[in-house]
Amino acid sequence: MLQIGIHFTHENFDNREAFRGICEFVRRHERNWRLVMVGRWKDSPDAYKPLVGGILATHDEATRRYIHDRGLPASSLSSRFIDPLLPQVWHDDAEVGRLAAEHLIQRGYRRFGWFGDQLSVTADRRRQGFIDALINRGFEMDRLVVDARDWGADDSTLLAAALEDDPGPIGCLAVDDSRGAPLVNACRDAGIDVPRRVGFVAANNATFICESSFPPLTSIELDMKGRGYEAARILARQLDGEGIETDLPPVPPVRLVARESTGYATTEDPVVDRAIAFIHANARREVRIEDVVRHAKTNRRTLTWKFRKALNTTPHQRIVEARIEAIKELLLTTDLDTQALTDAAGFVSRSHMSRLFKEQTGQTLIQFRNQSPGRNRKLTAQGHAGSYRSG
Repeated sequence: MLQIGIHFTHENFDNREAFRGICEFVRRHERNWRLVMVGRWKDSPDAYKPLVGGILATHDEATRRYIHDRGLPASSLSSRFIDPLLPQVWHDDAEVGRLAAEHLIQRGYRRFGWFGDQLSVTADRRRQGFIDALINRGFEMDRLVVDARDWGADDSTLLAAALEDDPGPIGCLAVDDSRGAPLVNACRDAGIDVPRRVGFVAANNATFICESSFPPLTSIELDMKGRGYEAARILARQLDGEGIETDLPPVPPVRLVARESTGYATTEDPVVDRAIAFIHANARREVRIEDVVRHAKTNRRTLTWKFRKALNTTPHQRIVEARIEAIKELLLTTDLDTQALTDAAGFVSRSHMSRLFKEQTGQTLIQFRNQSPGRNRKLTAQGHAGSYRSG
């Protein structure tokens, strides 16, 4: 059997999931590999002698250089820096930023903040994806209201200062859950209302971290397992003498998991706030604008004017967005067929639901479900991270 060295800390949640993806590749493709967990090269050089390839998630240059200089086939799962020695598999960090921006905009935030790590390539890419998405949605800016590009002892003070300058709500993206959850708790301790004054999105969706904050943290689920599978695929190509593709495709995130840290921002207009809360509470019903007007205790013309002023959108568009969000959640988390999905999403007509979804997303229901990498994570026989299919 071919001995493949795996060098990363398997206690880490991300790496555990990546290892599952590596194992799935081996089983699915019936590779004659023996996966061997190894430490740093300088600590155990003899362990590296029988290796014919490796998958590494390490900053240790001596280990990576040993693999490179020996000409061993390998792939890298490191994400804090660009590895000049080994082919690297990345998450689609720009898409993480885009998902966060779209979610915060949809929840009513109009001012934004970033909390990250200035030493990480991953952080830089998520931050830039976040900013680009905001600009594409018409939020022209040369800087974020809060731009914390390094770890801080108490970044809630930055938010408090920003809110003193302008009391409007701020929607923030934290680079990961371990950054976001302490921020949520720090804001609570400082008397800053989450999510009405400040909303938080993070990445990784490590449930044990997200649920430990009060309120629980909204987070973007990354395809850790798919990233490991892709790393194994790259290694297999090298072992088979096929070489490595240029511009390896990044692994897309699975989905955004909404929790209470991004409820709905206050617009300081109680009519609009009541309308938004009603729309999202009834996202799985055939809600009409007349229903929203009645609940908001106003008239249609006034409500439309207030929505345009506060949110730069219309009540109708907000209803549509909420319904699309509900359909996507059902597609990602259930195996309901189209008719059952129609009932669960509160549509009277299956054709109406399908037509609305296609108009708003550019995809059919089946296309969206099949192209979502995290549902069952089944892979095509020749697949890579970009070829995940649901079962």
